[in-house]
Amino acid sequence: MDQVEEYVSRYIAEERRKFHQAILGVKLDRETAQRLLSKVQEKFRRRRKVAIPTKKRKRSGEEGCCDRKLEKVVKPAELTGVKIFPNQGGETIVGTLEAHVYGFVYATPGFHFRMGFMYGDVKKAFLRVEDENVKMPPLLHFQLHHPIKVGTEKTKDIQFHLVSTSDDDSYKIANEKQTRDWGLRNKDLKDFVDKVQDNWKFSDLDKRDEFHGFFHPSNALAVFNVTLFSLIVLADTRTIVVSLYEIEIVNLATLRPGEIDMTIVFKDFNREPLQINSIPLDSLDRIKDRLYYDVKCYVNTKQLDWISIVKGRADYPETFIKQGGWKFFDLEDPAMIPYYLHYILEEPKLEVIDSDEEG
Repeated sequence: MDQVEEYVSRYIAEERRKFHQAILGVKLDRETAQRLLSKVQEKFRRRRKVAIPTKKRKRSGEEGCCDRKLEKVVKPAELTGVKIFPNQGGETIVGTLEAHVYGFVYATPGFHFRMGFMYGDVKKAFLRVEDENVKMPPLLHFQLHHPIKVGTEKTKDIQFHLVSTSDDDSYKIANEKQTRDWGLRNKDLKDFVDKVQDNWKFSDLDKRDEFHGFFHPSNALAVFNVTLFSLIVLADTRTIVVSLYEIEIVNLATLRPGEIDMTIVFKDFNREPLQINSIPLDSLDRIKDRLYYDVKCYVNTKQLDWISIVKGRADYPETFIKQGGWKFFDLEDPAMIPYYLHYILEEPKLEVIDSDEEG
């Protein structure tokens, strides 16, 4: 009886996913066409205007130095033995992350490197404890509203990896010893987060929502986590936080036995697609469960040149609309067709302005 109930439950969940995907498919075609059409119309109706230069006001903390409001308190919360990413000129540096009254300050011994950012500039914050299967240390990740300069680079994403502090002189720790120390560092991380939760809420990345794959083209192993609102990519030296509303489509291609290749196409067609290869096939249901209600997903066996496809959409939006949008690439599973027939209303006709029009 338990097996029957499990089968029925899975069947109902799959039917609900298909229904929501059908609805998302209609919205996708219409909204994408409308968005591209508005850009085409704006392009050929725009009149030349003389741009009046304005002096750009430098935002506080934009150059990586600390704002005066990041003043010291008697005893700020500290997290010692922390590496910062992105690296500074390719050099790995280790310092201390402090939580002050108005924001965070990161500094190395002797203040050779120092930077800070306000609590109010933090858009999202994530924490992740050590992983025994994928050798990744405990870490904190901050996504900021505005980019700040970290060394010579400007970035909105800053990550802090915890390292073993048993070798204070060089921080050159063997992998085996570092792994043994991760349990202690997990406690340090959680203690620090507990002290600053009143200032900012950290999202603990649930390992049940994780899957592993390889970045293309670097082929670097990475951990991926899908939250309610974001897709997060955690690599050794690179982290990407993508809001689900930024995603146009997700294509899941089964090109090899036991593996999936995931392609993430963004609504901004000028942005290069994110390619994740060799995801274990047993992660497919988990990915669908997390994405199917918010993002249009296709599951197929098509091997396509996604960079050229997206570039073509950006360069020739009129052609994309006239071809029928994503339907032209025949990405949809045939099993979805009945859902489209039952739940989709007639699509509105969209008029495409010829490219030789000036309005």
